[in-house]
Amino acid sequence: MGSTRRRRVLYSVAPFLASGFATPDPLEFPLVKSSVCLPGPLLVVLVLANGCGGKDASNAHPSGGTGTTTSGGSQGTGDTGGPTTGGPSSSGTSSSTGTSSSGGTSSGGSSGGSGGTAGGDTSSGGTAGGASMGGSSAGSSGVGGESCIDACELYGSACCIGSEPCLEPGDSCVIDILSASVGVIYEYDDLEQEIAELPQDILVSIADTDIEFAAADPSPAKRFEFQLTAEASELHGALLDGVGVQPFWLSCNGQRLFAGVTYLSYGAAAIETPVLHLGRNDEDRWVLALGAWQAAWFDTTSSDPAPAERIDRPELRAAFCQRGAMRELDPEALPPDL
Repeated sequence: MGSTRRRRVLYSVAPFLASGFATPDPLEFPLVKSSVCLPGPLLVVLVLANGCGGKDASNAHPSGGTGTTTSGGSQGTGDTGGPTTGGPSSSGTSSSTGTSSSGGTSSGGSSGGSGGTAGGDTSSGGTAGGASMGGSSAGSSGVGGESCIDACELYGSACCIGSEPCLEPGDSCVIDILSASVGVIYEYDDLEQEIAELPQDILVSIADTDIEFAAADPSPAKRFEFQLTAEASELHGALLDGVGVQPFWLSCNGQRLFAGVTYLSYGAAAIETPVLHLGRNDEDRWVLALGAWQAAWFDTTSSDPAPAERIDRPELRAAFCQRGAMRELDPEALPPDL
């Protein structure tokens, strides 16, 4: 009789070990409640699990209240690289006696990445399947399960993008030069209105993947330089040769960021809109030299940051930083059409 009772008690301990020593429900485990002061090693296990006859403990909430946790579900597995775990959520509601529900351990991201998101103090407790204690807050939010990249540290000062150096892979940009021509337009608002009334047919589209590397002044940059790859230079060269004064859009992640015009770098017009100068370098590569205004490549006195901030967008730098193709521009650099 004694050996039968001992086996039943040991079987009752297993759920406590599996659930991280959570306080048992007295209806589910009556034998544990009635065996709280047994001698020997079993006593240690039961004291840790149940406080040796004490009351059920509830998790202290950061705001000073208390909340109970309910966990369920099963551990998921990542797409590749084995299972990923984020740990159970134990965050309660922001009220004094809220509860938190967790869907179990997180179902993992790709390549064995750590899957949970920080549980935190939210209006409805911990996030389902996330990790708020002991888990990693770096989920597989990037492409292919990658976490964000500290681009400033990894790629240098040219990739210190604003106040937030954390870069999410996946940014992409494109420069679309329209087929229509425009006259000399001096103010930016007038240029945008003129472009909106033109046919939107695209003469040539240059994606960031067509560009071998980009270079820029320190942020906020008034000048950007984009050198095309050998393949893109050959593919787009004939069309770029025929470009005159034509409008363009620069877009990133499917959103238009700003407009401008293609124009000779040595033109005398006082154009206050973004200007794109086109030409070939000594290696016969096409280079697109972007200026925040017509004289940006030669003006060393302007201190107004607004035109530079119009073109120096975090999304633009990020598209090149994520593949290590962003450089600092030589202060003495000149446009390629000189």
